[in-house]
Amino acid sequence: MEFPAAAVARILTARSATAVADAADAADPARSDAAADAARSDAAAAGVFVIPDGLPADWLTALPAAIELAGDQPPLSAAELDEAAGVIAGCAVAIAETGTIILDHGPGQGRRALPLVPDFHLVIVRADQVAADLADAFARLDPVRPHTLI
Repeated sequence: MEFPAAAVARILTARSATAVADAADAADPARSDAAADAARSDAAAAGVFVIPDGLPADWLTALPAAIELAGDQPPLSAAELDEAAGVIAGCAVAIAETGTIILDHGPGQGRRALPLVPDFHLVIVRADQVAADLADAFARLDPVRPHTLI
């Protein structure tokens, strides 16, 4: 199955536009609807999305030029992560029953702070990574690797 890179582009563009509009609303709550719409169209001002090492490049092929990406090498500080517009990462397993995402910090997932510090985390979950419940999820994981449940 081909990965829908266009879906990632739509999500990040919408998130960027919302962040810009929210910031403009906070600065000037009395501004007009036209000004709000103009702010929403300026996705580039929303900030940088951080990507971990090993994130498949084909996941990002449809991103518009206005979306800025940054790697986490050398590791960004907590303050730098907090300033990021968000993070894009994969996962080890996702649990259908609870909506839980499990990271084992392998390629494309990043270090523990990466998905936990920024306010926005876009997790890419492939169909074969979806487990029915917690028992099914843990049966798929390597017990030696560190795990973070989100």
